[in-house]
Amino acid sequence: MITQELVKSLFDYNESTGIFTRKVTVANNAKVGQILNTKNSGGYLLTRINRKSIKVHRLAWLYVYGELPTDTIDHINRIRDDNRIGNLRVCKFAENLQNKNFYLNNTSGYKGVVKKGNRFAAQITACGKVKHLGYFSNAEDAHKAYCDAAMKFHTHNEYVKKAKEL
Repeated sequence: MITQELVKSLFDYNESTGIFTRKVTVANNAKVGQILNTKNSGGYLLTRINRKSIKVHRLAWLYVYGELPTDTIDHINRIRDDNRIGNLRVCKFAENLQNKNFYLNNTSGYKGVVKKGNRFAAQITACGKVKHLGYFSNAEDAHKAYCDAAMKFHTHNEYVKKAKEL
């Protein structure tokens, strides 16, 4: 089991930069002073403790708060290797989905906006259901409708403001 005591014996963590450095050498490629900077294919920083792979943002939470939450740890500013403790929050999986960029196959260029012929439809998912917000002649107006609905329906509103400050 990975504990706060174990993590603090293996690593130093700077809360304001989010950087972990090794306190002990555990292998030829894991030496004292080394910064944890190995990324997985999703862009999250990873390390191994007792042969178990763990995401570094979860280590940061354990290091500071002494426990690993059962829920998701979200990067508020959406930057997956920014592990400053002020940029991390515990949330439900559905809340984490609210804090993501639009999909790469999005043709409108705006989150919550889908191109339908020569018009743009705005939609939002809230409480597990897709809500249609209307059709608009341009993507900007449709995105404004999405943003207004997000402020009403999504629970991460205070984090949107905080992310802009980070």
